[in-house]
Amino acid sequence: MDQYLEFAGAHPVLTTAAALIIAALIATEAKQLMRRWRELSPQELTRLVNDGALLLDLRGNDAHRAGHIAGAQPTALDTLDGAVAKAAKDTPVVAYCESGSDSAKAAERLVAAGFATVATLKGGLMSWRADNLPLAKG
Repeated sequence: MDQYLEFAGAHPVLTTAAALIIAALIATEAKQLMRRWRELSPQELTRLVNDGALLLDLRGNDAHRAGHIAGAQPTALDTLDGAVAKAAKDTPVVAYCESGSDSAKAAERLVAAGFATVATLKGGLMSWRADNLPLAKG
């Protein structure tokens, strides 16, 4: 223990940086544990969609036409509330985008809107393509 204290005293910048990194990691993990939606693998997404989940493609219309997951509805993030307004709150909803960043924002909004089961595709459509899964065109 004395060696740790001696190191910390001799290297305050490194010690502070390490403490900040550890705090950031803890905060990130706590945030993931506290969120009320989950991330799905492509296989989990397939199962949930087969069971009747509403699938939302948050990418632009051109990207959607170029290739999307079968059954996905093109839905811009700024029109999300209107797109799901008629859906029953107990309907599972899965959102995906290209990389996963916009879908996290959508998931937060869907949870706030009262949907009981909300998920995103982990890694977005990039993970779907990485698994060589099919895309629908048009």
